[in-house]
Formats: sequence, C-alpha cells, structure tokens
Amino acid sequence: MIRTISGRWLPFSEWGYLVLVATLLQAVVASIVFILLPLYLAKPLKIVQSGKLPVLTYFLLLGFAYMFLEMDFIQKMTMLIGHPVFGVAVTLTGFLLFSGLGSLASQYLFKPASLRRIKLAVLVIVIVGLFEIAILASSFDWLISFSQPLRILTGLIIIAPLAFFMGMPFPIAIKQLGANFQPLVPWAWGINGFASVTGAVLGTLLAISMGFTALALIALICYLLAGTISKNYLLSR
Repeated sequence: MIRTISGRWLPFSEWGYLVLVATLLQAVVASIVFILLPLYLAKPLKIVQSGKLPVLTYFLLLGFAYMFLEMDFIQKMTMLIGHPVFGVAVTLTGFLLFSGLGSLASQYLFKPASLRRIKLAVLVIVIVGLFEIAILASSFDWLISFSQPLRILTGLIIIAPLAFFMGMPFPIAIKQLGANFQPLVPWAWGINGFASVTGAVLGTLLAISMGFTALALIALICYLLAGTISKNYLLSR
C-alpha cells in the first residue's frame, strides 16, 4: 500500500482496523508457538488413530463461541449501564461466575453422562441466547431508565441463565473425552485456549465488519455446529 500510493493514503487510513489485523496475526502465531507447539512435541496426535479433527474442531468452536458471546455482552452491558468499566466488570463477573456454576452443576444434571447432556445444553444456549438478543433489542429504552445500581443488577440477571448453560458443554465433553480419547484431553484444553486467545481479536474484527448482533448469532451457530459434531464423533466411540 505504501509503495503504490506513496504515502498519500495515510490521512485516510483506518489505522485501528489495520492494527487489529496485525494483532490477530500476532495472536495466531503466538498461540501456535506457546500453546499448540508444546502439545505437539509432548503428545503427538498420531497416538489417536481416528476422530481427531472433529473432536478438536468441537473445542475450537466452543472457544470461539464463548468469546464471541462474551464480547457481545460487554458491548451491550456497557451501553446498558452507561460506563465502560462497569460494563466490562459486570460481563466478566457474570460470565465467569455463572458459567463456573454451570460447569459445577453439569456433573449432577441430566445424569447419566451422555450425548443428551451436550445436546440439551447447546439447545438451551441457543434458545436463551436468541431470547436475550430479542429482549435487549426491544426493551433497551425501558431498561436504561432504571438507576445505575438496578441496571447493574439487571445486567447480571440477564447474563446468569445464558452463562450458566454455557459452562456445561466443555466439562461434559472433557469427561467423555477422557473415557474415550484420553490422549486428546490435553489437546482439547490447548485448542480451546487457542480459540480463546485468537477469538478476542477475531471477534472484534467481525463486530466491526458485521455488528455485535451478528457476532452473537455467529456464536450461537458455533454452538450448534459443536453440538452436531458431538453427536457424530465425540461420544460415539
């Protein structure tokens, strides 16, 4: 670009977008070097003969989906509460707390451990996610009329049910993976971590290009795809 336009493009360039692209490339490279490469050296994938790609794709989709929904809610909570610090704090607190409780509850709900637990969790995530997207879009003007403490509490109440079920697909799958594909358990964690690191930057790029509501819908599609993959590969071997 610099050689072609001889620097005349600089006053008109959206530097933020270019920086995000560069950051994404750096995140991908760093994640490969520091997360995936050590796993490859320590636990070669050839130990498992079949089903590797679908299983690892499942955990990649979960990582992207979680990050995309979290980023969408950061934007929505910031607008609802009217303060970026409070918006981020409420979103991170709500997601980490309630998804942690969902992970804890996953071993007690929907017994015995089976494909049905993942399918049901994914179905609830999609339904609740679509419902909350619609509620926030239709009721936003009414919600912002509340006092700030009440808006913070409302934000946590909105986040709670969705985050609770978002905490279930990962631990359920890890438990089943340990029973069926034990050597892939470290890879599941690594791939999910890779998606979490790169997903934050990729989600920002998608939100700029398509909007935050589209980002949330992409996340729900990722959950649906993950549920489909679990049906065909994750628990059937």
